[in-house]
Amino acid sequence: MTSKLDLANQALTQLGAKRLTSITDGTSHAKLVNEIIDEVIQEVMIDGAFTSTIRRASLNQTSNTPAYEFTYEYQLPTNPKCLRVLEIETANGNSLQYVADYLEDQGYRIEGDKLLSDSETAKIKYIAHITDVGSYDSSLKMAIRAKLAADLAYPITGSTSLADRLYQKYERVLARAKSIDGQNGSPRKIDSNDLTIIR
Repeated sequence: MTSKLDLANQALTQLGAKRLTSITDGTSHAKLVNEIIDEVIQEVMIDGAFTSTIRRASLNQTSNTPAYEFTYEYQLPTNPKCLRVLEIETANGNSLQYVADYLEDQGYRIEGDKLLSDSETAKIKYIAHITDVGSYDSSLKMAIRAKLAADLAYPITGSTSLADRLYQKYERVLARAKSIDGQNGSPRKIDSNDLTIIR
């Protein structure tokens, strides 16, 4: 089962750095890993839409009424925490892809950990903050290793050119991972009444 230590050591290996016995072993590399690994994992989850982090939820209406503009307030999921909303199911059952600039025009808005809406119900597909590293799919682990190596490159090697190359590698790995995960399921049937928003 993969652990944070495994991900860290795989990233360090890409830099030609010594492997850790523990991410809390007190060495300079362990301290660097400890400072960033949780943030890196969360950033990669937000950057992609990996099968192991996607969840669906029917949201609970809060007792608060928005001061103006919207009728209802809903609590976004907290366990696991919602990192990014991917889709909202509209009142008529169609799917609205979440693009922040245009969502408000359709009667929805996300503010903090709340979804504001004019709809009496709210269902979403979202990226969840999953903390169990062992449950990550292979595409997510591959992307985390690449991002971690890129973020550690300059502090460990002092080479900006290496860091730049590794960030470019991360972007390629992320694109490939998205492509692989996008194939995990049958093609979505598009209804002519679907509200699909494109930037």
